Amino acid sequence: MRKFLVVFLFVSGSAFAQELDSLLTDTIPKLPPKHLIGGYVFAGLIGSPGPADISVLRTFGLGVRYDKLEAGFSFSAFNDDYVQRLIFPNFFSLIYAQGGAYFAYNLFESEYINAAPMIMLQMGDLVWERDDTKVDFASDRFRLWQFGLKVETPFLRYVRPEIVVGYQSMSEIVVPQLGSDQFTGLFVGFNVKVGYFNQ
Repeated sequence: MRKFLVVFLFVSGSAFAQELDSLLTDTIPKLPPKHLIGGYVFAGLIGSPGPADISVLRTFGLGVRYDKLEAGFSFSAFNDDYVQRLIFPNFFSLIYAQGGAYFAYNLFESEYINAAPMIMLQMGDLVWERDDTKVDFASDRFRLWQFGLKVETPFLRYVRPEIVVGYQSMSEIVVPQLGSDQFTGLFVGFNVKVGYFNQ
């Protein structure tokens, strides 16, 4: 009887200790990582100034995040139907694309919103292409500076929608019926990031 009582007390004490350990473990808050690290790819659309008032460019790229710093590479292309008759009777389509690096610094961070000023420098090519022969008629290279604010939501672990608003300025171009002032002004972009963030 005494042995049975000792075994009973030992088993009961072990079970109580395990329950207490489990309770303490559940109540300890999860600490955030010492350094925020992330890597991602993204795709989206940018509405920016163009010869038809607003040009919509498809964009994609990749980036990395370390603490408050963010950097990456972006590529954007415009190949919608913008056609002009430059030399009668032929029609020419406008095609341009640009790519470059961007940097951002996350000034404001919360559970639902991150906001970061950003700067981007892109290099690009702009071409008037003859519609019937697909031969380049006139082209020029340009630089494009973009300054803006990126706002994203970190609520989801691996997917982060992002809005970018800012101002862009294009270097001088020498092509018929186009000027750099047509591509200079405010822009708005929407991206979706997919990647890993150790939040």
